[in-house]
Amino acid sequence: MSRRNNEELSLKVFLECSRLGTWEWNIQTGEMCFNDRWAEIVGYSLDDLAPVSIKIWEKLVHPDDLKASNELLESHFLGEQPFYDFEYRMKHRGGHWVWVRDRGKVVSWTEEGKPVLMFGSHEDVTERKIMQTNLQEAHSFLETVLDQSPFPMWIGDANGTLIRTNKALREALNLTDEQLVGHYNPLQDSNIVREGLTETIQAVIKRHKPARFTMLWRPVEFGGKDYQEGQNRHVDLAMYPIVYNGQLENIVTQWVDITELVQVQEDLTFSNHQLESAEIALRTSNERLRDAQYLADIGSFTWEIETGRITWSEGMYRLLQYDPDDVIDITTVNEAVHHRDDLERVTTWLSHGIESNAIRLEPNEYRLVRKDGSTITVRTNVRIERVNGQAKQLLGTCQDITERKYAEEQLASEREHLAVTLESIGDGVISTDTNGTIVMLNRAAEQMTGWSSTQAEGRPLSTVFNIINEVTREQCENPVERVLKTGRTVELANHTALLTKDDREIVIADSAAPIKTAKDETIGVVLVFRDMTEKKKLESAVEVSSKLDSLGVLAGGIAHDFNNLLGGIYGNIDMALESAEDETTSQYLSITLSTLDRARALTQQLLTFAKGGAPVQEISPLFPFVQETARFALSGSNIFCTFDIQKNLWNCNYDRNQIGQVIDNLIINAQQAMPLGGTISVSARNISLAEKEHPLLLKGDYVKVAIKDCGIGIPRKLIKRIFDPFFTTKPKGHGLGLATCYSIVNRHGGCIDVYSEPGNGSVFNVYLPAADTTANSDSKQSSMRHTGSGTFLVMDDEEIMRNTIKRMLESFGYSVVCKENGKDALDFLAAESKADRPVSGMIFDLTVPGGMGGMEAAAELRKTDVKTPVFVASGYADGPVMKNPVEYGFTAGICKPFRTIELMEMLEKHMKHRS
Repeated sequence: MSRRNNEELSLKVFLECSRLGTWEWNIQTGEMCFNDRWAEIVGYSLDDLAPVSIKIWEKLVHPDDLKASNELLESHFLGEQPFYDFEYRMKHRGGHWVWVRDRGKVVSWTEEGKPVLMFGSHEDVTERKIMQTNLQEAHSFLETVLDQSPFPMWIGDANGTLIRTNKALREALNLTDEQLVGHYNPLQDSNIVREGLTETIQAVIKRHKPARFTMLWRPVEFGGKDYQEGQNRHVDLAMYPIVYNGQLENIVTQWVDITELVQVQEDLTFSNHQLESAEIALRTSNERLRDAQYLADIGSFTWEIETGRITWSEGMYRLLQYDPDDVIDITTVNEAVHHRDDLERVTTWLSHGIESNAIRLEPNEYRLVRKDGSTITVRTNVRIERVNGQAKQLLGTCQDITERKYAEEQLASEREHLAVTLESIGDGVISTDTNGTIVMLNRAAEQMTGWSSTQAEGRPLSTVFNIINEVTREQCENPVERVLKTGRTVELANHTALLTKDDREIVIADSAAPIKTAKDETIGVVLVFRDMTEKKKLESAVEVSSKLDSLGVLAGGIAHDFNNLLGGIYGNIDMALESAEDETTSQYLSITLSTLDRARALTQQLLTFAKGGAPVQEISPLFPFVQETARFALSGSNIFCTFDIQKNLWNCNYDRNQIGQVIDNLIINAQQAMPLGGTISVSARNISLAEKEHPLLLKGDYVKVAIKDCGIGIPRKLIKRIFDPFFTTKPKGHGLGLATCYSIVNRHGGCIDVYSEPGNGSVFNVYLPAADTTANSDSKQSSMRHTGSGTFLVMDDEEIMRNTIKRMLESFGYSVVCKENGKDALDFLAAESKADRPVSGMIFDLTVPGGMGGMEAAAELRKTDVKTPVFVASGYADGPVMKNPVEYGFTAGICKPFRTIELMEMLEKHMKHRS
């Protein structure tokens, strides 16, 4: 087959297989003609587009693009541009606009130099334009999320220089944006920059188009080969910009050693001129085919199926960087140019097409390997010539789509990066469009709202993001509407609560911001929020503890004096009751003692908040003690109490009096919440808490006692204040009941919380640490009448207490000496010891304002006397001394106010072997 026939065949192959719309324009007559693909792009048939005038452009080209297109065309006519290359919009027959890439060239001129015939092609690039728009929107969205996220992020340009930092990064490094941006360039850092590279980068930045640059380089090692130092190498540098929202983000750079190619080009002659002079018609055909394929980055090929011979067009040689004059085995090079990972797939694709009755195969995309080893991605269209159904010849075109595939991969990478970022952060993120319709939720937002992303997409924001004021219960303003109205970032108001799909209520905080394009157009809104529920609970608990501590200072200040007064009254009335002979007098005194018992109980409630309210604990089971306390509190009421107690309930280390007070208060509150009667349910369970499982408790084992009523419930606006001291809604209440419960449980190392719904009752949960030892099985000894003899020393700064204790001890048979402070007591003991008059026992007041107290006096005494019983008495139970008096040199301790029988029991237990 002659070369002319080959070229005509190649032109035929191109015109039949190409997916480009081609056109010819007779510039002098104005007539134009098109191929099928061109008509298909704009939605017409060839019959609709019979030879027509150039004026069809004025009807089809978008008005905004027509002027620029005409200016570029005129510039081409003047010879300023070798090819006409422009992208613009054309009106489709269906009414929508189609983006096309128009490439053309004048192929015939008059002797006067005027253009006669122009040939060109149209490529439908609408899909690429849409892809670029999507990429720009994704980039804008990512920029907005970067500024909202509690996690550190940055963006660098292609040089490696930081061009964008977010708030988290600046806070983590404690540096400003000005200190970070522009301070790091890995390209320069790796010492690979050569002369001219910086200027090329600047050129790419200005044009936003790919650029090539050839420069001399003097390397030590290049391409895996060693060269003599000082030898110049020619380097072809190609740079491809990645642009989002009209701004350069990255530059992809590659260079090829073209030293040998430059040398060959200098020695070659231009045979094309000889061919043009020999055969003008063939030259015209070759130029048209070459120009068309060059404009579309297309190469064509034929494959004779029976012989296996493959023929390439010039465009195919150019795509694979071979020269048509290269001596190559075209029958075997086909395997070499296909990427080894794609060869089997391509072979299977062609084999199935040949074996079937197909005329045209579905387009396929795969990789080809160039002469220099670099890889390109091509899109191949194939047509099969058949004779009587037998496949004879395969005609195909390959279009270089490497740039498009790279853009697709970048878009996929951006989307994957965005998805991974959003799924990784702990904050909830919701994005909407400008109508407030949800576009996306990340995993944290799904968990907080109870809506999956699939369920939420397409719904109005208010359906999924239902927020109210947790105090007033009023609906909060839609944050998306505020952002769209103001165009600015807005913070969510305090006390904002999110009502979830699964009927939970969580407190949230953070902000909403507009998503904007490079042109400052708002295309949506992003919400970033976090769950503040546990933090609010912890802050509330800290606030309650702070209030209790403040009250403790006040209670501790009055405890000592008040209990001293009560102690004097108690002791005197108690002794008067024993010596009273008149029945009426005894009755009055008994009533007075009962009244004093109530005063002592009220004082004890106040002391719970003070430093002296530390519990005097003992390891024992909670039940049946709690059960008996609850039943006693409900005696004579119309309330029924049920119990659900886990078997083998763990023991606890607790103060029976204080925990009894807690149960009593909670049961009475539950009773008062059901004025018409009802049932109180008491349950107890062993629970083991992991680290941070409960916001107020440490990791460990606990016994959880739950007291549930079916009463009126607690209003939401009051539930945060129920543990505040002196807060009450009861007309006759003093506001210390629940505050006392809170303080007692807290001092035991546990906590108390409440869940209530108005109209559906309340549940109070008491958590007490489980004891790691068994309960003390020692039974209490029954008290008996105590008698004694000898001298007993009493040290107390209050005269009424000294006299009261003195009369109590004298009633037991002792001779009593009283002192006001520890120094006087020690002086007396020293004198008695010198005179060899030992004392039988001592009672020391713990605290003596302005003087030596009982703890200091006992410490001095034990230096010389370790046997004589010394008892400590205090107006409040000081934690370390009253809980463990033996560790501080005391024999035992007793809390003021105390009755005669309580003093008698202590002395009987610790002095019964002394005369």
